[in-house]
Amino acid sequence: ASRHKEGRSCKEDVFKWADENMKSLGSMDEAADVLTDMKPKLVPYTRRTVRKWLTEWNKLRSAGTA
Repeated sequence: ASRHKEGRSCKEDVFKWADENMKSLGSMDEAADVLTDMKPKLVPYTRRTVRKWLTEWNKLRSAGTA
């Protein structure tokens, strides 16, 4: 469990960022691009990973569980 600590922390950072910023963006693809292109980077992960996390964030929000 401890070896995944950094990944879980980064995922939480992406979720927090999405909570605050997704309304101003047109799509999750655009958000993934913004997150992976920002200087300095919010998280040191690839666009594909960030996009997957954003999909999970969206599912949690639409299910009303977060």
